[in-house]
Order: sequence, then structure tokens, then C-alpha cells
Amino acid sequence: MFLPMRRPRYNDFINALTIVHGWTIAQAERATKRPLAESALAAGWAGFGDVEIHEDDTAKAAAVGAQIAVNHAAIDGNKRVAVLIMSAMLATAGMRLSISDDDLALLVERVAGREPVMTEVEFIDAIRGAVRPK
Repeated sequence: MFLPMRRPRYNDFINALTIVHGWTIAQAERATKRPLAESALAAGWAGFGDVEIHEDDTAKAAAVGAQIAVNHAAIDGNKRVAVLIMSAMLATAGMRLSISDDDLALLVERVAGREPVMTEVEFIDAIRGAVRPK
């Protein structure tokens, strides 16, 4: 049995930075623009009233990953943090990514702005196609 997906918190972003860089929590916090991080982490739960834009767990995780890559809340490591948090969110929901590291890196780079640029919707669709049950 898997836990229901929860919205990642600012501390999750900071902890991911400590993993990616080997920084202390204080170093990660100094290197982060908190409002940008919190905005990206909320992306999966965007909506209006009771209507959510991203209704399934895969879309929520991919939207968060895309926005972390795009928002550049940290001075470095945003794309790696995006993959780490997105993968953790999927794992919590009983899913895993079935895609090569190189292909995943290219998807994240494209949603972050590398040509040819990929929209968030295209990124979500690509991640949806790469997700498998654990």
C-alpha cells in the first residue's frame, strides 16, 4: 500500500539541494529564493476553487518537476532537484520512471528552456508515457 501523494514542502526542496550538492541546510537556504521554490512546489495543486488542473498523481509530480526546472529557485542544481523531487513523488504513489537517464535529462533540459523547448503540457505527457507501476 502506498501513501497518498502530498504536496512537497519547502524543506523537501532544501533537503534535495543538500543531497544534490552536499551542502548544509544553511548553505541550501542561502542559495534558494524561497518564494520561487514554494511556487514551483505548489504547481501540481494549481486550480480554481474545487477544480484542479492536474487531477492525477503523475501530472502533479510532472508539473512540480517542470516548474522547479523553470523557476530556478536555487543558484544551481534546479534540474537535478526537479528530477529528485518528481521521482520521490512518483515513488510515494507507487510509480517509477522507466526512461534512460539521458532521455530524462533531455526532457528536463527542454522544459527548462533548451531548444527545442517543451511546454509543461508536453513534459507532463512525456512523463506520463514513461511512468510504470513499482
